[in-house]
Amino acid sequence: MENNSQNNSPADGLDLGCSLGRSQAFGLVASKCSAAQAQCLLAIRDQRQYQALGLSWEEFCIRYAGIGRSRADQLIRNLKEFGETYFRLSEILHLPEAAYRQIAGAVDGEILEIEGERIPIVPENAARIRKCIAQLRSDLDAGRPPAPIIALRTRLDECFKEMGRIARFSHDPGDQAALRGLIAYSIRNLRQVPIEPSR
Repeated sequence: MENNSQNNSPADGLDLGCSLGRSQAFGLVASKCSAAQAQCLLAIRDQRQYQALGLSWEEFCIRYAGIGRSRADQLIRNLKEFGETYFRLSEILHLPEAAYRQIAGAVDGEILEIEGERIPIVPENAARIRKCIAQLRSDLDAGRPPAPIIALRTRLDECFKEMGRIARFSHDPGDQAALRGLIAYSIRNLRQVPIEPSR
């Protein structure tokens, strides 16, 4: 069991009260947890604010957060690993951690990008998001390239076509020299992509 601090200042109690108030106001005992709730838990745990109540972290989770310590720690881990977007998606549909890892490459900030379509992660788009994630996971399970890779390949194909057009139709020596430089630049950067060899 963790050692409880006996020298907490009134400010410590005030900080805990504020954090607790925010956490409870967010409805932490509900089945879904927001990023703000996870951030409250993170602050209370890492700053050991629960010690102001003379409790261990485990006791605090049960008595005040309404969840077990393992669940609280899991929420904090999810926040640290995935960021706030994971919780926004989880508020819209049930998405286990393993499933989120599968589709994380299609998440760009507050946007879910599937086959070139950019869908804001908001409740109004719940039906579209569910459909797109189901399709993406189905493609992954079937061994097909994930949608972000397909979209990236499409953009690369457009670049290659444009480079070929310049090579064939531009007779400007400056364009040709710039194109050779661009190809060399592309090759250097492609070699730096950290792809592990297949085993």
